[in-house]
Amino acid sequence: MKKRAGLILAGGLSLIGRTGYAAPTTAGRITMRHVGKPIFNVTVPDNLGRPPTSSDVKIDGNADGRSADEVVSLVKNRLRGSFAPANKTFLENTIRNTYRSQALGVWNAMVDQSPTNLFLKNLGADAKISVLGTVSSVKPTIYQVDQGGTTSFYARGDSGNLEPLAKQPYPVIMRTGVDLTGGQVAPSYPHWNAPALAKPVGATITEGK
Repeated sequence: MKKRAGLILAGGLSLIGRTGYAAPTTAGRITMRHVGKPIFNVTVPDNLGRPPTSSDVKIDGNADGRSADEVVSLVKNRLRGSFAPANKTFLENTIRNTYRSQALGVWNAMVDQSPTNLFLKNLGADAKISVLGTVSSVKPTIYQVDQGGTTSFYARGDSGNLEPLAKQPYPVIMRTGVDLTGGQVAPSYPHWNAPALAKPVGATITEGK
């Protein structure tokens, strides 16, 4: 098993390697401890006999180096309100799934010439891009594009390509701003609301205020 840098995986997934690390900071309503080059910590198995895919990737650190356990704890603490004890496993599994999906989404955006990178670059140099992690199992990762005074959202569709969304209705639990030109990232974890969690639920939350 090896850590890889600059690896583009089958299916358009791309990986970049571990770099420097910034000191923790807290700004307003979001928690941020790293602004700069991404510091992913990933492992891809060798000798598969085929190109590796996203399911082969082990993620020990996301764009700011946090582990899944760290993010689960942090995101739970950022919830405004409470959750029913019966929802604990459901909530933690949802956060872990989003952690993985959002990390892969940031990788795909950052690696030069990957399909996602090319798509986002083609939107124009003035586009400000954020990779959102949501509590939806259907659209756990959404790309937000702010450009010319308007905000657009994109998510991967059934075709495997990024497709526009009419709206973004899901609570956001992770947000990573990406600078495709400078190779910089700004991960943050906003406060979020999910009143439905106060009572036992049996399905992934799809809306929030």
